[in-house]
Parts: sequence; structure tokens; C-alpha cells
Amino acid sequence: MPKPYDDALKKLFRANAQDFVALVQDNLRVVEFLPAELDAEHIFADGLARCVDETEQEQLAHFEYQREYDPRMGERLLEYNVLASRLNGYLPVISCVICLKKNANMPRPPFIKRLPNGAVITHFNYICIDLGEIPVADLLAKGRPGLLPLLPLTDGGNTRESIDIMTEELIKVNNPDLLWIGLTLAAKVLTADDDLEWLRRRKAMFSDFLADSPLYQETMAEGEAKGEARGVETGKLQAFSSMRQKNSRNLMQLIKTRFPDLETLAQTCVGEITSPDTLSDLLLKVAIAQTEQEARLALETSLNES
Repeated sequence: MPKPYDDALKKLFRANAQDFVALVQDNLRVVEFLPAELDAEHIFADGLARCVDETEQEQLAHFEYQREYDPRMGERLLEYNVLASRLNGYLPVISCVICLKKNANMPRPPFIKRLPNGAVITHFNYICIDLGEIPVADLLAKGRPGLLPLLPLTDGGNTRESIDIMTEELIKVNNPDLLWIGLTLAAKVLTADDDLEWLRRRKAMFSDFLADSPLYQETMAEGEAKGEARGVETGKLQAFSSMRQKNSRNLMQLIKTRFPDLETLAQTCVGEITSPDTLSDLLLKVAIAQTEQEARLALETSLNES
């Protein structure tokens, strides 16, 4: 992506890797986070962790989020899988793609690649989890708080009732970060205007709770910074436009009063000279011109230099 909630989902994995690993293999325990950058070409996995099973055997758990149909998803997962293994002592890797959008018609595992004669050269098994096919109750039954922000993306999760359940459960575990991510994802699946307005009111209702979330604080700070930057830039543009209009108006009034025969030439200058400073200099030159010839020269020179 960049996709609207990519960063939030990656942060969700890092904060709750064990819950995600339990989705694909219950007996794995996360023991270390690994760099998500997989090679010199800057290929980044959405989630990668080193785990051990109940016998302390090591393996890697690799996750990717997918929203839209990708005919080469299997090949991409295989590439990430091989790179992750190579960069981490060739440990075995279990790869999982989490489909965020219902009915996205994702390719199903295994990924099989054949030669033109039909011979199989690649047979890659991975796990595909369709959030839109998982009922709300099934996700809740897992008892994993780190998965609760995904509730709006499950089957039946895009309702006010489901989002209220998610909110209540995350408040119980006192995790404002997870609630902020969950409400962010909810905004992507609520389509009706009245539902979105309801969601905005819910966010406002829990603003004190969310204020303790570093993710919320970071998002708000980024929004304020962007708003301030836009405000400064808008202010500059408005001041620029206002000054240019004022100088243009004063120049035309001066020309009409002193050198009416140059009105057409002055109008051309006003239309083509965009810099308010240039117009200000031209206004001064016309004001001190003693003859029409001097004023014409000033106008023509400024026009040619613009």
C-alpha cells in the first residue's frame, strides 16, 4: 500500500505479535521481533517475528495484509518467505496473508508454479485468513485483545453493535492504542453518513481515554502540524494575492489619471506580471515618470522582464 491504515496494522502486529502468531499456530511463542526490511531493495514485510514451539524449536512467523485482489500474491509471499529465511539463518518460515476486504477473490494456497510442459517447479504452502469470512463471535471467542481492533473487518463487524462490543472490551483491558486502531478501521467500513457521524461521536465520548494513547497523540500531532502548514501556506497565498490586487488597482488608477493613452499597455502588464513586488516597482516608476514616453518605457521594460 501506502494504504489508509497500513501503519496502524503494522503497529498492531508489533504490539500484539503473540496474538497474531496464535492465529496460525497455537503452540508458537514469540521470542523476538525481527527487522521487517527483507533485502537491499527495501522490501518490507508487514509483520515478522522469531518464535519457538513447545519443544523450543525455532521458526519465523511472517504476515502480510492484503485488501485488493493481487494475482501474484502467492509469488510475493514466496519471495518474502525466502528472503526472511535467508536473512535469519535459514529458519523455516510460516507465511500468512490476512485478507482485509470481504469477497476480494484472493488466490488460494498453495501457490504452484509450472513449466510450460506442466511440470511443477514450485509448490508453496501458506495460510490465507479472510477476516470477512470470520463471524464476530468467533474472533471474540479467541480471547485475544490484540485481535479486537480487527473486529470491524469481520463478518458482521461493520455494525454499531459490533463496534460497541469492541470498544467495551478494549476499555476493559485499558488499552487506548488498540481502541484507536479499532476505531480507525471502523471508519473504513462504515459507509452511511449517519454511521460515520455516530462513530465521530463515539470517538469524542472516549476522547479522554484515547488521549493516553501514544498512537492517538502521534496522529493528532501530525494532523495539527499539517493543518498549521496548510494554514501558513494559505495565509501566504492570500497575502500574496491581496498585495498583487492592490498594486494592480493602484497602477491602473494612476495610468488613467496621468497617461490614459497607455491604459491598454498597463492592462497587459497587470494581466501578465504575477509578482506583487514587480508591480510595486512599476507603480513607483510610473508615479515618478515625467512624460508619457518614460511611463511607456517603464511598462514595456517590466513586461519584458516578467
